[in-house]
Amino acid sequence: MAGYICPVRQSQFSQSNDRSWSLAKYTKLLGEKEEVLTAESRLCVVINTSLRYLSVLSGSTTIEEMSLISIPAPVIKTRDHDVFFRLTSHVSSFK
Repeated sequence: MAGYICPVRQSQFSQSNDRSWSLAKYTKLLGEKEEVLTAESRLCVVINTSLRYLSVLSGSTTIEEMSLISIPAPVIKTRDHDVFFRLTSHVSSFK
């Protein structure tokens, strides 16, 4: 089981099926942990509520994209102006 967290700054909500947040910094959720800072480019995370996926964008480039249709579901917590996404993945074996 692995867990990952990415802190975000200043929430913004659109009137579409997307919810987006500007990122202060981003730690990659999948693969090797790599930190991306806003000084390099404009970072944001977008959740599409109808298609149920999360995208992390650097400008117009997608850094990561993942489905939110999973068990267990991702945990989204807020504190002040910060939003934390925690994803847990596991592999089950059937015999």
